[in-house]
Amino acid sequence: MYLRGFVLSLCFHLSQAVPLPVDAIIIQIQQWGEVGAQHVASKVLLNGVTFTSSDQQVNSIIRTMSAGARLPASVGVSPIPALKEHTILRSRDCILEGPQLHWTDRVLYDGEVYLTLAPNDTWTAHLPQAMALKQLWDQDVEHTRTEKTLLQKGCVQLMRELRLSEEHSAPGNLLPRFLIPILAVVIYAGLIAVSILISKNKGSVLPGGVIGSVIHYPKDMKGMEPERKGNEEDYGGKRVILPCVPRFLGEIYENGGTMAHFGFESDIHSILKLDMPITNAPMARWQRKASSSNPPTVSGLSPGKSANASLSSSKTPSKTPGKNKKTPSKMGGDRFIPIRNSKQMDVANFLLTKENEPVDANAAGPSESQKAWSVSLNGYNIEDAKILHLTGKPLNAPEGYQNNLKVLYSQGTTPASVKKTRYISSTPDRILDAPDLRNDFYLNLLDWSSRNVLAVALHNSVYLWDATQGDITLLMKLEREEDYICSLSWTKEGSYLAVGASDGKVQLWDVENQKRLRSMASHTARVGSLSWNDHILSSGSRSGHIHHHDVRVADHHISTLIAHSQEVCGLKWSPDGRYLASGGNDNLVCLWPRVQEGGAGDSQLIRCWSEHQGAVKALAWCPWQPNVLASGGGTSDRHIRIWNVNSGSCISSLDTQSQISSLVFAPNYKELVSAHGYAHNNVAIWKYPSLTKVAELNGHEDRVLNLILSPDFSTVATVAGDETIRLWKSFEMDPVKKKAKERLVKSTSGVIHQSIR
Repeated sequence: MYLRGFVLSLCFHLSQAVPLPVDAIIIQIQQWGEVGAQHVASKVLLNGVTFTSSDQQVNSIIRTMSAGARLPASVGVSPIPALKEHTILRSRDCILEGPQLHWTDRVLYDGEVYLTLAPNDTWTAHLPQAMALKQLWDQDVEHTRTEKTLLQKGCVQLMRELRLSEEHSAPGNLLPRFLIPILAVVIYAGLIAVSILISKNKGSVLPGGVIGSVIHYPKDMKGMEPERKGNEEDYGGKRVILPCVPRFLGEIYENGGTMAHFGFESDIHSILKLDMPITNAPMARWQRKASSSNPPTVSGLSPGKSANASLSSSKTPSKTPGKNKKTPSKMGGDRFIPIRNSKQMDVANFLLTKENEPVDANAAGPSESQKAWSVSLNGYNIEDAKILHLTGKPLNAPEGYQNNLKVLYSQGTTPASVKKTRYISSTPDRILDAPDLRNDFYLNLLDWSSRNVLAVALHNSVYLWDATQGDITLLMKLEREEDYICSLSWTKEGSYLAVGASDGKVQLWDVENQKRLRSMASHTARVGSLSWNDHILSSGSRSGHIHHHDVRVADHHISTLIAHSQEVCGLKWSPDGRYLASGGNDNLVCLWPRVQEGGAGDSQLIRCWSEHQGAVKALAWCPWQPNVLASGGGTSDRHIRIWNVNSGSCISSLDTQSQISSLVFAPNYKELVSAHGYAHNNVAIWKYPSLTKVAELNGHEDRVLNLILSPDFSTVATVAGDETIRLWKSFEMDPVKKKAKERLVKSTSGVIHQSIR
C-alpha cells in the first residue's frame, strides 16, 4: 500500500513539470460591485480560471497591477442615479498570442458592454447611460495612462515569474531537464533495495502460473503434465519444468531462496495496471445470464432433455451424443419493452375505464359538434382511438367465403406504402451577409412579407431584400448613431413595415414609396417585439408593458397590458385575431383578448402559464388549429410546450437540450420548426403533434437569433450571431399535392365569390 502511494505521488509530481500547451495566455484583473455600495470585489483570472498564489513576489505584482483603480470610487458615488442597484464590472485583460501582447480595458453594465478604452487612452461609450461616466474618466487621461502602464508592466513580470509563454498554460514545479532521469534512477534503486530487505525478512514464494520460463503444476493436474524432458525436479508435490533456466536458479528455489526482482516487477505491474478486477463488485450481467440459462441438473432422472444420451429404444442413436444444436438457445433473452412516449397512454387509460362504466341504451351518441371539438382539442376523435393499436387491421372475409376465420389471420402486417421518402437538404439554398447585426437574444430583427420581401435590421439601419428579383434596398437609418433597431413586423398585405427602436419609439414606413408615415412614442424603454392585428399594432417593451396602437387615429395609444415584470421579448397574435400571446424574460407566457372595436383602457389577462424556467421569446400559433399555441424556453428551460388556449392545458412538452430562440409552424407538412442557441446553434424540424425529430439543419457558427417562414411556406430564413442569413428550402410540396391544393383553393374562393355576389 505504501509502495503504491509512493509511486503514484512520484508520477503526479513528475507530471507537474510539463505544463499543458494552449493557443494563448490571458490574464484578467476584474473588479465589480453594485452601484451605490461601498464594497468592491476583485479577482485574478488565468485563462478563465481564478488564480491564487502563496508566493509573496507574485502577490506583490498583482497588487501593483490593481493599484490606483478608479472603479471603487465610481461605484461608491455614482454620477448617474439611474444606475442605482445595478452591477458594474471592470475587466482589464492581458492577452499573449505568439509574440504579440495585447491589452484591453472594458467596463460592463449588467452584462452589456458599457465602456471600452480606445488606443488614444480615451473611453468609448456603448450605451447612452455611459456618457456621464465617460466624461468623468476622460477628464483625467494621465490617471488612465498610469493604470495602463501598471497593467502592462505587471503582466510581463507576472508571466516571467510564472514562467508562462505561448506554449504553456499554467506554471509548474519545473525541474532542470538533466535532473529528472537521475532522480528516477535513484528512486528506482531505492525501491529495489527496500524490496530485497523485505523479502529477506519475510521470504517470498512464487505464485502458480507462468513467470518467465518457470511453469508450476498443482498436485491435482497429474494427467495434464507433459513428458519429463530436460531439467525436471519434484518440489513437495509440484512439478517444476525448467527447460531453459540455468540449474542454479532451480537450486535457489529448492533451498528456499528468493527471486526479489520478479516480486518487485510484479508489484510495480499490479500498481500501474488499470484493468484489475474490482474486489467487491457485483456479478457482471453476462455472468448472471449465463448462470440463469444453464441451471444445474439435480438428478439424472430430470424431465428435461439429456445432453449426452438418447431416449429412443433403437440401438442406433437418433442424435450424435454431446453435439449441440446449431440454432442458438432463446433462453436468457431480454424482454422487449417498446417506447411508449407516442402511444398516448392517457387516452388508453381513459378508454379502459370507459369500458367499465354502465351503458345507457337510451342515451344518444356523440353529436357532430362534439366530434369536431374532440378533433380540435386532441388532434383526433376520441371515439376512433385505439388501445395500443400497433399492427394493421385484418381483412374481413367476403360474402360466401367458406372459412371466414382463415382470412382474419392471413394478414399480420400493414402492406408497405408506396409513398416516396421526402428529401430535406442539409445545406442552405442561399447565404446572405448581415454585417453589424446585433447579437441580442431578446430582439426580433427579421421578418418576411407576403410580397416576398425580407426585412433585416443591421444596427441602426433596415435593409430590404427582394427574394423574387434579388434586389437589396436601404429603407431607413436612425438619426443618432448610438440608437439601434430592436424589432420589425410587416402588415398582412406587405405594404407597410413597423420598426421598433431602442429610444422607445415605433415608426411606420411605406415601403413602396420609401417614406416614413409616422413615429409613435409611448414606451419608456426599447421596443423589442411587434405584432399586427389588422389596424392594431401591439408593441412589447423592456419595461414589461405592452401597448396597443390604432394606427388610423392621431391618438394612437389605446390600451396598455401589464403582467410582465421584465422585458417582453415575444409577441404574437393568433391567426383568427382572437388572442394575443406574450412571452417575457420573467419566464411567463400570457394570453390576452382581442381589442374591442372603439374601446380603450386596459384589457384583462385571460391566462398566464409559468411552467417555463427560462426566458420565453419563441411563440408560434398553429395555422390549422387556431386554439393551439407553441412556446419555447431559454437556456435554463430548453423545452417546447404545446398549449390548448381554450382549456389552458399543456398538450405536450419536449426537452430539446438547447436554448430555443424562435418557433414557426410549417403547414405544408404540418411540422414545427425551432431555432436554437447554445449548445446546438442549429435548426430542428419536428413532426406535429408527435414532436418526433424529422431533420436538423446545421451550418451557423453562432446562436440562431430569429426564424421566419416564406409566404409560400416552402423556405425558412434564419439569422444568427455569425452575421449571416441562411435560406433553407426544406418544405417544397410534391407537385401532385401542390396542384390538388391549388385546385382546392380555387374552388373555395369561387364559392365565396358566388356567395358574395
